[in-house]
This record gives sequence, structure tokens and C-alpha cells, in this order.
Amino acid sequence: MLRTHSLLITAALITTAAPGGYCCCPDQAALVKHSSQYRTKYVNIDYRFSVDLPHGMVGFGSVTPAPNHGFVAFHPGSSQFCLRVDVFYVNPDDSLKHHQFISEHKAPAGRTTLDHLETADSVTKVEESCGGRQTSRTLETVVAIASEGVVNGFPVEEMEYRVVLDAADADYAAGQAMLKQVVESFRRLHKATAPKRR
Repeated sequence: MLRTHSLLITAALITTAAPGGYCCCPDQAALVKHSSQYRTKYVNIDYRFSVDLPHGMVGFGSVTPAPNHGFVAFHPGSSQFCLRVDVFYVNPDDSLKHHQFISEHKAPAGRTTLDHLETADSVTKVEESCGGRQTSRTLETVVAIASEGVVNGFPVEEMEYRVVLDAADADYAAGQAMLKQVVESFRRLHKATAPKRR
């Protein structure tokens, strides 16, 4: 399959290869210096959602130029996979394309959705070069769009939520189990119930 979800990656965290570090996920040592860390739960008041982190995973918040747009999480037992949770506002001009993607890649019946939202689930196989070594990886992307209602026939304040597993093929099964935990824990925090800032 080609990168069918590439149109949704406009606000994803930029990843680079680092010698001795993570191949296709961000370098964890660099994130430690500049990012907030999360170990059990991530709550985003601005974009009104929360997720639980699987046991043992450590999340690092996104940084400038897109702070508070999610996090990337690593498992200490493997340097070969990471999970990204991204969120951003949907440009009204692109809304139709994003909804079409979700309709075309709708998760099969019985598959976990993002808090009962219409959810797409796509799997892509990629070949990445890391330190001169070719690596076979699997990207699984779970994505949904939520809005705060409709006014004059147009959705108000659409937000796209995306959970991405980036794993070497050998670690895909273990990573997929953690992806499932994160997706199952996803909850929208509606304006009336979102906790106040402290």
C-alpha cells in the first residue's frame, strides 16, 4: 500500500535519524532537554482530549513551532517503535478531503474507535534508511475528526485527532497492542466538562 494517509501528516512531529539514537522516531535524548514528560496520562485542555499511556511508556510533549499539539511516546524495552498522538485544527478548505479519507479508510466493524467518533485505520509498509542500514517498518494510523457543532450548514471548530504507530516489522505486534490501549483510552473533553487550568 502507498502512503495513503500522507495528506493528514501536515502537522505531524518532524522526525530525524540520529546516530546511536532512534532510527525513524525522534531522538529521545534530545527530547528530554526540551519537552514536558508524561508517564501515566496526557491531558490537553486546549484541544480538549486525554489519553492514558501504557505502562512503561514515557511521552514527550510537542515543542515549538507547534507546542501542545500532542506527544511522542517510547517504550524503554525497544528503540524500534514509538507512538505519536497528534491534534490540530482542520482548515475549512481541506475539510472535505479529510472526511473523504476517513470514509474511504473507515475502521472495520468491531475495531476500537476514538471515543465513538467515525474513525479511519490505515496500515502502510515503508522502507527507511537509517545509518546506511535499510529498515522495514510499519506505520499504522488511527484518525478521527470532531467538531463543536454546525452553524449555517458548516462545522464549527473542527479538530483532527491522530494516533500513529511507527514500528520496525519485528516490533509491530508489541507496538500494536500499545496502540490499541491508547486508542481505547482516548476521551474527548467537552467544553462543559474540561478541567480548569491549574
